[in-house]
Amino acid sequence: MEPKDMGNKIKNARMAKGMTQKELASQVHVTDKAVSKWERGLCFPDMSNLEPLADALGMKMTELFIDSSVNESEEEKAETSLKEAVQLVKARQKKQRRDIILAFAGMFLFELLAFMAICFFLVTDLFVEKDKAERIEDYETYMAVPDARHNPFAPPGKVEWIFPRSIPEGAHVNDFYYEYYNPWDPNYVIYLDITYDEDAYEKERDRISTKCGMPLDQTRYLVYGAEGFYYPVLSASGDSSGILYALTDEKARRIMYVEIAFCNYFSDIDYEPIIPPEILPAGFDAGKNNPTRRKFVVEQEGLRIYNAAPS
Repeated sequence: MEPKDMGNKIKNARMAKGMTQKELASQVHVTDKAVSKWERGLCFPDMSNLEPLADALGMKMTELFIDSSVNESEEEKAETSLKEAVQLVKARQKKQRRDIILAFAGMFLFELLAFMAICFFLVTDLFVEKDKAERIEDYETYMAVPDARHNPFAPPGKVEWIFPRSIPEGAHVNDFYYEYYNPWDPNYVIYLDITYDEDAYEKERDRISTKCGMPLDQTRYLVYGAEGFYYPVLSASGDSSGILYALTDEKARRIMYVEIAFCNYFSDIDYEPIIPPEILPAGFDAGKNNPTRRKFVVEQEGLRIYNAAPS
């Protein structure tokens, strides 16, 4: 099952119950942004959220994964198995999650063909999706036409994607790097550095400044500890899913485009060797142990302890 399929199920069930995303988020103890990402198919809900999510929507957990063609006996068996897996995940540290899922999948993978969608979801670390490109000749293959797998998701509010759809004739590409990595949730790092001739520079600068639809409000893009940029900003946007921006060196007619996109409050791709330090935002930290993620984990643990306490 793809994240988008589950997202549609969550959205339809929520709307059928007359709930807003914020109301559903309150019942599951997550943010409304997390619900929005699930419904848009950007990532799966965390295993620990499956049971409260299903309860809030008035569904069995298995209904999030399988269709009505599965008979009642198979569905009950799948539901029991899934509940056991959720309890295992809740009982252990997050760093052990993939091993637990792999062990669970090994127990049930061959029991039910109808259970294959759930098993594939649980052992996704065995089927890591990844792709990489550094040849500018491949730019349009990856970047020109929107594609669910190869084009990165951009932050909300985007009118036109910040990267150019094609490289203008006569432009000099100083650097290009594209990486997609999906061990559990999709991650992207994209970096493009171009020097334009005078006319092309003015057109591209105006396109980014007027059509990308991202107001230069620092509170909107200074995320993950970012304090600012070393070059003037043409357009930028950021949230818990990453950061997207374009910088300029007007004297050199140079524009630098960057997207770092991820789920779960950290990037699985090491972006620092890819993007020059002067192009990264000062203070930006989206590594696996970054302060923003640590704060989120502490808040989630506080909610877990609060919810587990006797009333």
